[in-house]
Formats: sequence, C-alpha cells, structure tokens
Amino acid sequence: MKKYYKLALLNFSIEGSNSIVDSLFDEFSSIEIKDKCNTSIDFIFTTDIQPLEKFVQVENILIGQNKFQINNRALQYQVYIDEQKKLKVLLRYKEKIYNRSILRNKIYQFKNFNYLTPVETHAKNFMYNIFDYLSAVKLVEHDACYLHASTLKNNDKCIALMAWGGVGKTTAMLKLVLEDEWKYLSDDLGLIDKNGYLWRTPKHMQIYAYNIMGQPLLEKNLMADRSPLDKLSWHIRLLKNGPKGVRRRVSAEE
Repeated sequence: MKKYYKLALLNFSIEGSNSIVDSLFDEFSSIEIKDKCNTSIDFIFTTDIQPLEKFVQVENILIGQNKFQINNRALQYQVYIDEQKKLKVLLRYKEKIYNRSILRNKIYQFKNFNYLTPVETHAKNFMYNIFDYLSAVKLVEHDACYLHASTLKNNDKCIALMAWGGVGKTTAMLKLVLEDEWKYLSDDLGLIDKNGYLWRTPKHMQIYAYNIMGQPLLEKNLMADRSPLDKLSWHIRLLKNGPKGVRRRVSAEE
C-alpha cells in the first residue's frame, strides 16, 4: 500500500506492508492526501536492500558514491537521489526479530517510558531518527524549516511558543487548546515557511506528568480511555522516577 502526504509545500509518500508502516499511516493521517501526487521524498519499506558495492564505513554508516546506508538493529535504510532529483529512502524493518509472545510484548509495554509496544517504539524512532532530518533537508528546498516550538492558530492568527525543552511549551499550548479555543498545529517541532506562515505537523505529542500537574482537565482527557494496566504503569513510574520520568505519546486528535 502507498499513501501520499503534504507537509507545508513538501509532498512525500510512504509505501509498504508491515506493522511499522501501519503505525506510521496512523501517525501521518492528519496530513494525508487522498489523490496521487508528485513527491519529493519516497519512503519505501521493502524486504530487500541491495548492498553497496563500494563504500567507506564509519561505525554503522556506509557511505557510497551516490548513496549512504545506515544499519540499526531494527531498521536498516538506504538513501539516494534518483534521476528526477527525488529523495528515495529504502527501509528494511527486521520484523521477525520482534515477533514476541503477547506476554513479552505486554511486559515490554508496561516497562516502557511511553507505554509503547516494540512496533510503536520503532515507529517513534523512525519519526525522530529518520523522518525529521530527511524532511528538514527537503523542506529547505521548499522555503520552509522546522522550529523548536509548540505552535497554534486562532482564526487567522498563529503563535509559536519557542523555548528549551522542559520549560513549558507543551503545557502552555495544551492549556490554550483546551481552555481558550486555540487550534493545535504542532508540539516540539513547529513548521514555518518564508512568508511566516505556520503549518500543521503530524508528529505525536509527548505529554509528561509535569505537563498535567495542576491541570485537572488535561489529566482527565489524557487518562480517560486508558487501561488499568496503563494507569498502573504510569503511577509506578511517577512514584519511582518523578514527574519527568513518565510520559505518554499521543496524537493531537486523541
């Protein structure tokens, strides 16, 4: 299956059929384009990546004449530019390694910082370790770039809350969305073009325990449909590691 997406003026596609692709389809759903379009980046999940013939290796990075490849434990990927100046990204997800029993997956999820399954963890790593930097390269060609900011809109006005991590961007943004009728655009990575317009970005939010302290409405919404095991994991990590030691990764829509 292949789906198309629009990130500011950058079009890209994701193609493949495995559990991590399903997770990515869900994450990118807010910027999906229903019709086929010309793209600047194609992410193609495949079971076969042809080895580089000549390369220089630096740790897990293989650098060829017109390609480079990175070999991680769960995700191997190869990047090159085709004859149409399009960025092609071939990815091989080693899914068989992570075909665990239901019990082992539940134990992994219970102990996970974000209460994520192994597949959800690898999808998250794709977003942070692959998609962010490759899309940033192509966004520059379309006169846009990322901001370290939470961004919102209210009718025809937008704001970007820019600050270091842990200062309160997410907390302030969520309070404005839930209580003052602002509309969510992004958390952590905002997206701005050369004309000063802010754009919607699809990446899930990471809400820490300190984000909901003193925010009963936010806490109610975050915890509303979570399982007893999920809530137990949250409270154990909160007691053990404090308010910066537990978080949940959720979509803006959720």
